[in-house]
Amino acid sequence: MSQPQFDLFSRRRFLATGSAAAVSSLSLSRLRAAEGTGETDQFFYRLSPPDGPYIDSQRGNKAFAFTPEKILYSEDNGKSWARQTPFPDAANVLWSTFLKNGNILFATRANLYLST
Repeated sequence: MSQPQFDLFSRRRFLATGSAAAVSSLSLSRLRAAEGTGETDQFFYRLSPPDGPYIDSQRGNKAFAFTPEKILYSEDNGKSWARQTPFPDAANVLWSTFLKNGNILFATRANLYLST
């Protein structure tokens, strides 16, 4: 029994063609980098510098961030870091959130941590 013949226009080819068309339609002169600070109705944000820590979560004026070697806590939206703690598994932080009581819950690949 012979296999049915499929059109050469596969899903992969369709997606590649569509992506190329979308990218080529963008005018690079209209693209701009995000500003360093801003806010929405829900929160204030401040982008970290390229060599600074990755700010993972914020609540109010508090921020939780990490570098490959340590975790950091800020009380002024990441302008300064009130607490810095060496943390060997910091490079593996996957997720974090501030709880209503102010504690920070964060996860690495293997463990879940709760600040006190």
